[in-house]
Amino acid sequence: MLTPCKTRRSFFKEQVQGQFPPFDCQTWVMKKIFEICVGVILMALCGSVSAASLQKATMYNEHGLRAEAKQELIDVIFSKASQNDKAEAYYLLGSIAFDERSISVALDSWKTLVAKYPKSKEATLLKEKYRNSQR
Repeated sequence: MLTPCKTRRSFFKEQVQGQFPPFDCQTWVMKKIFEICVGVILMALCGSVSAASLQKATMYNEHGLRAEAKQELIDVIFSKASQNDKAEAYYLLGSIAFDERSISVALDSWKTLVAKYPKSKEATLLKEKYRNSQR
């Protein structure tokens, strides 16, 4: 059975008959390994983006950039972030809406949080606040 390197060598010999420099299998393999390593590094860097988004949203909110904060939080919700990050994003979205006096939007965000992530610490906090407000 022919290896990929032998197949390429024979292809070059038959097709171009010495018009190109000889094919170096070791160089070809090293280039492929390098390409794979670069891809893995890029994917690792992209994976850390969602963790930073909650921090970025919090920073935006603290500095009065609420529209940007809400956009970051929505990006977290629709990303591959963890369930804890998504629950926190819903909670923060509701808090921003409440601060903007959009009570119905805040309640919708918090209801979605409790429905989707009932065991999260944010959902537990909301349930506790609701119970205390009923007293």
